[in-house]
Formats: sequence, C-alpha cells, structure tokens
Amino acid sequence: MFKFLFAALFLTPLLALAILLAFIYSGIESRPLVEATSSPQQDDVERIKSLLYAHDPRDLQGGEVRTITVSQRDLNIALRSLLPLSERQRARVTLQNDLGTFNYTLQLPPNPLGNYFNFSLALGTSGGELDVQWISAGTFRMPGWTLAPLVSGGEYLLERRFVEYRAAHEALQEISLRPEELAVTYRWDPALMEQIEKRGREMLLPAADRERALAYYRELSALSRGVGSSASLSRLLGSLFALADRRSVGGDAAAENRSLLLVLGTVLNRSSMHRLVGGSPHDLGPMHYYVRWTLAGRNDLAQHFAISSAIAVAGGSVLADAIGAYKELDDSRGGSGFSFADLLADRAGVELAEAATGSAAQSVQRLMAEDGLQESDFMPSLDDLPEGLMEMQFRQGYGDLDDARYGDVKREINTRLALLPLHRH
Repeated sequence: MFKFLFAALFLTPLLALAILLAFIYSGIESRPLVEATSSPQQDDVERIKSLLYAHDPRDLQGGEVRTITVSQRDLNIALRSLLPLSERQRARVTLQNDLGTFNYTLQLPPNPLGNYFNFSLALGTSGGELDVQWISAGTFRMPGWTLAPLVSGGEYLLERRFVEYRAAHEALQEISLRPEELAVTYRWDPALMEQIEKRGREMLLPAADRERALAYYRELSALSRGVGSSASLSRLLGSLFALADRRSVGGDAAAENRSLLLVLGTVLNRSSMHRLVGGSPHDLGPMHYYVRWTLAGRNDLAQHFAISSAIAVAGGSVLADAIGAYKELDDSRGGSGFSFADLLADRAGVELAEAATGSAAQSVQRLMAEDGLQESDFMPSLDDLPEGLMEMQFRQGYGDLDDARYGDVKREINTRLALLPLHRH
C-alpha cells in the first residue's frame, strides 16, 4: 500500500507535466487560428456608447432585473481594447447557440515546429450559467470534466479572497448564448456595487499606495495656491516628481510614480479624490484650487496627457491607447472633431507612465524633477498635426484606423516621441 501511494505521488506530477508538454506541442501550428481583424470604426464606437447609455446604473432601482444583450462584434472590440495583447497576439470570441468559444493565437519566433501557438476554450450554458465544455491546443482537446477540479478550486479561492463573489454570482440571473449574441440577465444591487467599487479601490490603491497618493495630492494642493489661474503642466510635474525623488530614497520609485500619476489624472479629470483614496474626506487636507494647467498653452492637451497616463498605470497602455482613439472617433461625429494633436498628448502621457513605472523609474524621476523642466522634455511639437476633422473629412483624408494614411501619421507621432529626452532615459 505504501509503495502504491509513493508511486502515485511521484507519477502524478510527471503525468501532469507530460500532458502540459503535449498540450503546448500540439498547439504549435503553421497557420493562425485567429486572423488579424480590423480596428474599430465610428459606427462601432457609437454602438458601444448606446449600449452604455441604455444600461446606465444611475437609472436603475435596487432589485430591478435587467437584461443586457451584447453582439459578438462588440465583445471582440472590447476584447481587443481591454486585453494587454501585443501585436504578436490575437484573440476572438465566437458565439453560437448555447456555445461560446474563445480563440487565441500567439505568433512565435522562427522555429522548425511552426509559426503560431493556437488555443481555444469553449463554454456552454447549463441552468443559465456558464460551464467549460472543452479546451484545445491545435488537435489536442481535453473535455471540460477533466478541468472540474481546477474550476471548483478557482471558485473556492475566489469566494475566500473576495466576499463579494458569492453575492455577484447570485445577482447574475441567467446567461444565454445565441448566434453572434450574448445575453446577461442580472438583478441590480446598489450595495453590492458599492462593495465592488470599494474592493476595486483597494486593489488599485493598497494601503501603502493610498498614503503615497495623499502625499502627492497635498503637494499638488499646496502648489495650486501659488501659481495663479493658469500655468504650464511642466511646473506641476516638476514639483510632484521632485517629491517622488525625495520619497524614493531607499524606497520604491515605480510605486511612488504610479501614485503620482493616478493623482494627477484624477485632479485634471476633475474627478473626486475622495473616491480614489477612500477613507474620510478630512484625510485629504486642504482642497486644491482650480488651476488651468496647460500644454502648448492648451488645457485640453494637459487633460489628455494626464488622464492617459493615469489610465495607463491603472489599466495598461493598450486600454489607454484604445480610449484615446475611440474618443477621437466619437469627437468626429459632432464634437470638436478628430485631433491628431490630442492623440499625440495621449501617447505622450502613456509614454511617461510606461517609463515612470518601469525599470528606469528613478532616472525618470530625476529628469522630471530637474530645475527648469520644459514641456519639450516630455511632450513633442504639435506642428502640422491635423485637428478638427469631422467624420467625412477624416474618412476622406485618412480612411479608418487601419488605413495606411492614418498609419503614416501614427508613425510620425511615434518618431517625435522617440526623440524626447524622456524616451532616451
């Protein structure tokens, strides 16, 4: 009996490793499972806006039951926008009757086995809930029941880690899958949403980061009292990064910079600092004065820069870039028009976020904290970048987000960013 148990304990990990290796090997193929798809267009952005407006939680009463229906195309737009996928990765969702399939392709470096790794996960519906039907890599397929222990273990850990999980699970009344369509029926629970918001805030700003954020907010508030009604964003960034440099001695420079940029984006977006940091409003100290912070003399560019940097540190550069592009597409339909200058400011903010929270965090601090920091240190020139393009003008001049003409302007923007002192650091 002892020998049998010893053999089982020894062989089980080996068997699991063998299955994993076979899974990976089978997934390497000569052709991609997911082909490249087109970028979102004006009509796509309009549909997503309409969907969000139709299900604005502010219009719901506690206990009210609603059904939200999302198309396959809109799901894939969200997938490409929210997942931090590189250019070598592609993902797609396919919806059929009672079956939804998530497909993933990774382009591999040159090798003799194949150019792509392909993976699929299929989910079905049972009793109004989703369950795993199968997973596959290439021709290697495993039925869903073999993953039952992993699924059960995952749910157990979620319930232990997040007290809101069970309540959220109960709030979901039904999930149905139809051809190219997902329908979710839910019961609106304001108290649950408050819990989830609180949990999200804690994940975004753990206790140590909350204290950091308060320090940068107080510095910003103090500076706002002495600069007048309008000032260059470089002045604010110089002061905040000087504080970050001092606080990073023997500490975590990337964490300091992350909190700094979250506060900057929150304030310039005119959002609630109390909502970001939680706790008592008295913790904030004296409130900041409104200052028209500018880049190239424009408040809108400073807002684009700061908000994009905050989104990048909170949700990743992919999300920040997507939001920036979608906003410009939306503006081309009745707002201020599509602006490549706005996109440049967005990208410059993302570049700062990536550099400030990466391995060069301390070097970035020292550059940004230097006396006499200039806008040209972190923001390129706007010269010759088209602005105010309405929908027809944009389509005539640049087609869409996949058009070569649009790509030419993006490359010009990236070239200007690459020449910045910040980029060199």
